[in-house]
Amino acid sequence: MKITFSYLLFLVLYITSINVYGQDFDLTIKLKNSLTNEPLPNANIFIMPCSCGGASNENGELTIKLKQGEYTVRTSYVGFNENLQNIVLEEDTILEVFLEEENEVLSEVVVRAKKRNELLESPQMGVLQLNAQEIKKMPAALGEFDVLRSVTLMPGVNNSGEISNGISVRGGSLDQNLLLYDYAPVFNPTHLFGLFSVFTPDALSSVDIYRANIPARYGGRRP
Repeated sequence: MKITFSYLLFLVLYITSINVYGQDFDLTIKLKNSLTNEPLPNANIFIMPCSCGGASNENGELTIKLKQGEYTVRTSYVGFNENLQNIVLEEDTILEVFLEEENEVLSEVVVRAKKRNELLESPQMGVLQLNAQEIKKMPAALGEFDVLRSVTLMPGVNNSGEISNGISVRGGSLDQNLLLYDYAPVFNPTHLFGLFSVFTPDALSSVDIYRANIPARYGGRRP
């Protein structure tokens, strides 16, 4: 008799534990702004390892039925930092998640522009200025953008030869030119027998060419 009663008691407890383990519980997730305590509608909610979830309603809530066990709740919202929380679900549970606003520092934006009639109104006449973007729009030599060869396409500047990168400004000779790179003189601006210049367009912000009225600080040579 005792054996039969013990067996029945064990069987009842076993069946009860199975029912409890297989029972579904409601998990209600409420998303709020950590600063204003306002609900966050249409937020993304993903629950692992069941790979289930959805979007919060207009009240920032989502209710989902889950089996008893351990879960990881990942919540995200545009303009807020992602949040991860681990929970152990053993009964109907309400989980409040407070998301923090994402503060991203953007780098500064520098806008440079030139006046449309700057060359006409400037007291320094005969000056041409090219930037890297303008040089890359000009015809390339053998697939490479060449600074000196691009300069020869400007009015008043000529090429000293078909296979040479030397320049002649308004009929002047090569030794009358003064080439400065960040105010440092460059005595040989070409390589590969004069076919290519040593200047890379990507390393230059602008190129200034003085064709006349050379400033006295350059000693009479044409930069």
